[in-house]
Amino acid sequence: MYVKDYYSHMVCAESHERDGKATAITSADFVRRWHLPSTSSVQSAMKGLLEKSFVTESLGTYEVYDKFFALWLLRQ
Repeated sequence: MYVKDYYSHMVCAESHERDGKATAITSADFVRRWHLPSTSSVQSAMKGLLEKSFVTESLGTYEVYDKFFALWLLRQ
């Protein structure tokens, strides 16, 4: 799975679809809902996204940092 796919899932994420935030991204329900390969894949991808500051995390809620990038991802 491409990293772009993880960005897309973050933009339209599980529990906060309207505001582009995601919680419980390593839950079985989240992985299954977005057809992701595994929890460990999500953890690895998120680690890279956080290190590169493409995604931010606060109190267990993840969000794509750049709103314009998030909008672009929605259109892909």
